[in-house]
Amino acid sequence: MKNLGIIFLSILICVFVIGCFCFDKNKSSNISSADYLRLHIRANSNNEDDQKVKYLVKSEVLNFINSDAQTFTSKITIENYFKEKEKTLENYINNVLLENGFGYISNITLTSEYFPTRTYNGVTLESGIYDAIIIKLGKAEGNNWWCVAYPPLCFMYESSNFGNITYKSKVLEIINKFFKR
Repeated sequence: MKNLGIIFLSILICVFVIGCFCFDKNKSSNISSADYLRLHIRANSNNEDDQKVKYLVKSEVLNFINSDAQTFTSKITIENYFKEKEKTLENYINNVLLENGFGYISNITLTSEYFPTRTYNGVTLESGIYDAIIIKLGKAEGNNWWCVAYPPLCFMYESSNFGNITYKSKVLEIINKFFKR
């Protein structure tokens, strides 16, 4: 009887492994570009200093947003957040630029734009029209930094409930249960 159980378990593991390799984890037919909200910070130029300040602004923007990130329960809540905080965030970014010796300012818009296929944290976003929060620094003619604002892949949840997630494996539970008999 124990040999039959081992054979069953081996077949179950083989089916699981084959299933993992046969399905593309990065794509889902249920998710469209309308379900995402992108965040882009466009540098003034590709000049080394402009690129460095872009990353400084990125860090400051994420710090600014982080304290409220736990309230982002839907794409609409993030869009509303940016509409409400747009001027405050622009002033915050402009202070960062000024404190670092840059004479240009920022501009934030919530818009829909065409974007090429990109992968972020293992999630592939196919090319298409996406809603996006665009933070332009100066002329915004340089390379940009981007992430996915919704679903929230680029915000830290240190102070929220997301930090207390417990991961479980059903397959491991079945295996443990089987061998405890």
